[in-house]
Amino acid sequence: MIKIEKKVKDTVKIFSNAIKDKNIDLLSSLLSDTGLFEMQHSDLSTIDADKNTFINWISSELDLTEIKSVLFDQCIMCKIGNPVVLFNDGEFPRKVADSSEKSKTGLMLEIDENQITGISFCFSFVKTENPAVFEIQGAKIKCLMNDGYSFEDAYKKVFGDKEM
Repeated sequence: MIKIEKKVKDTVKIFSNAIKDKNIDLLSSLLSDTGLFEMQHSDLSTIDADKNTFINWISSELDLTEIKSVLFDQCIMCKIGNPVVLFNDGEFPRKVADSSEKSKTGLMLEIDENQITGISFCFSFVKTENPAVFEIQGAKIKCLMNDGYSFEDAYKKVFGDKEM
């Protein structure tokens, strides 16, 4: 694991507390006015946004969600070693669009002089496993079948009334 300097760790902690406490003023003060921040469009696509657009989006997402857990990790893919924060086991703020996607999304932070200059959705972490949604669903079906369910009954239990 790459060592993260103390000033960066402090900024990450303040960021996570601002999200958890729904402190939009504090969050806004951490974000660079010229930064680029990923967010999720209403059609579940990912788009880049300026600071104000991101703040409006994350604020509306926070209105609908209680942050129950915060996990700190690091990116191992696009920006190796950058800090990543996972809220609610990676289920906030990004929604999974389909079962081929990874089950958890972290917010990978780019920090320069105590300002967050970029936020990207991250899916590859040093410490946190992140299987695709279909892998989790398949494991649940397999477990139910091992408990005596037929494939059809296990499928219905996992997916409800969705057709195969």
